[in-house]
Amino acid sequence: MKEEHHVRNHTMRALVTGASGFVGGALAERLLHEGSTVHLLLRRPGSAGPLETKGAKCFIGSIEDPNEVLRAAETCEIVFHCAALTHRHTDPKALMWINTAGSENVLRAAERAKVTRIVHFSCSDVTLSNRERLHWSEDQVLDGPPLGAYARSKLLGEEIVLAGGSSELETTALRAGWVWGPGDKTSLPRLVDDAVRGRLRLVGNGDNLMPLTYIDHLVELAIRAAHHPCAPGRAFHVGDPDFVSAREFFGGICRTLGLSPPRPSFPYWIEYLKAGVRELCAQPGLRREDVARRGRTCHLDCGQAFTELDFAAQTGFAEGLEQLGKWVDAMGGTQSLAAIAARTSGNTKQH
Repeated sequence: MKEEHHVRNHTMRALVTGASGFVGGALAERLLHEGSTVHLLLRRPGSAGPLETKGAKCFIGSIEDPNEVLRAAETCEIVFHCAALTHRHTDPKALMWINTAGSENVLRAAERAKVTRIVHFSCSDVTLSNRERLHWSEDQVLDGPPLGAYARSKLLGEEIVLAGGSSELETTALRAGWVWGPGDKTSLPRLVDDAVRGRLRLVGNGDNLMPLTYIDHLVELAIRAAHHPCAPGRAFHVGDPDFVSAREFFGGICRTLGLSPPRPSFPYWIEYLKAGVRELCAQPGLRREDVARRGRTCHLDCGQAFTELDFAAQTGFAEGLEQLGKWVDAMGGTQSLAAIAARTSGNTKQH
């Protein structure tokens, strides 16, 4: 289509926050490949890896300081706000400071820099609850706050960005599910490490549907949302084309990487109650939000992205697994991923 050709070949001047993470790094790589001018806001020098050698301009700073965001955003027309504190068991105050106040800092800095649009990376957890979410659309809301401090911090951040949009600064939000695929050095290493140690378990029998988002789909929709006239002021779900259960997802990854399959656990409600006891006693292990995320069916209705932004996810589950397996082999196999998990164990990351 003519519109698709236009979106795919539109270069831009863009700031990517959180470019040292999985999503931000993949997005920056795509933008550079297409010839865009790319600024990166990084917490540590050298954390962008090869992106700087490919032409990205790096700024050291944090979304905790709006002046540092402003410095990185100057001369940019688009801000892709990927940075977030993603370790879900972090102090709730830290989550609110980074994911909520940090998003407001990005919004205010973008206003001062005369940026024309912000694409904010939210997540499906903004509606996480102890209930099934089947064919869940962007217009559906929970009766109360979402489950867990992480989800609440992300929801508030999304609301601040969308409410702060104007005719001068347009804003949109993307709600991805479990982001997976080649390049994942965050959740995949932990999953591999658990499988190697025999600790990878399903919640219940794993029949629940998972809200999966292959990395290429998220990056493609982000680029479309940066210029599409229907994007401002709205949130969009982005997910994969196949219906995949938790057992199929975790089992498929383990099979592809030559690991032992995940084991079933006690029924969902027992696991949920056990997680509640762990929270009360401040014991390690899965929290209620973790149990709900892994054990409750969630299937995102992505029709709005299809009808409004002309986007359709192309990569099926089997093809995604194949690409993931090739990347892991190129990385040196599962041992290299387990080593990453060991190095980052207990740390929080900003993506």
